[in-house]
Amino acid sequence: MKNFIVILLSILSFYSCKNSVSENPVGSDTTSNVEEKLSDSKILTADGFYFAKKNESGVEEVDPPVYNRGDLVYFVVRNVGNFASDNSGEAHFEMHMKVENTLGENVIIKRDVLKTKGIKKLKGDRINLPNARFQTSENDKPGTYRFFIVLEDKLSNDSITVAGDFFIE
Repeated sequence: MKNFIVILLSILSFYSCKNSVSENPVGSDTTSNVEEKLSDSKILTADGFYFAKKNESGVEEVDPPVYNRGDLVYFVVRNVGNFASDNSGEAHFEMHMKVENTLGENVIIKRDVLKTKGIKKLKGDRINLPNARFQTSENDKPGTYRFFIVLEDKLSNDSITVAGDFFIE
C-alpha cells in the first residue's frame, strides 16, 4: 500500500509540476547567480528536456522522473541552438546548473561547468543533448526537487534556462 501511495504521489507530482524552458539574456556580470537568469532569450532555443538514469546499457529516459535516495539524476536538454560562431567557426558556450530542494533551497550550484570544452565547432549551430548530473544522497528529504541548466552563448551574450521537476522517494 505504501508503494502504491508513493507511486500515485509521484505521478500526480509529475503531471502537476511546472516544467519549463525559459529563455533569457545574460548581462555582462558573470558573477551573478543562476536565479538572475530567468527572463526571455533573444536568440537561443531548446526543444525540451528529459530526465534519465544510468543502467547496464547506458543512460535511458525516466518517465515519470522518480529517483531513490543515492541515485544519480541525469537532466538532458534536447537540441539547443542558434549559437553564434567566431571567425574560425567555433562556438563559445558555457553551462551552469542548480538543484533546489522541496523548500526551494539550493542543494547545489555549479557555474562554468564546461570551461574550455565549451569552445568547439558545432554541427550547424546546435548542441544536441547537453546534460548535467546530480548525485542524490541518503540525507536528501523525499519530495519534489527542481533542476536548472543554463546554457550561455559567450559570443552573442545570450542564454537559455531549462528547468524541470523530479521526485526523490
